[in-house]
Amino acid sequence: MREAYRQNKASFYKLLEEQELQVALMFLFLHKEPLPYKIISGKLVLSLMYIEQQMREDLGNA
Repeated sequence: MREAYRQNKASFYKLLEEQELQVALMFLFLHKEPLPYKIISGKLVLSLMYIEQQMREDLGNA
């Protein structure tokens, strides 16, 4: 999961830098069996995109 985050954090970090923001994130893997990297990576990307979208909406309303 760390590798998936490392490879997909650039867009998220760019937003944080542009807005001079800091966040603390924690992702928990709660599955009894290991999942393929492709599934974990895809879900992590969706999560980061969702967080980024919510931040942009909140910043637009500020």
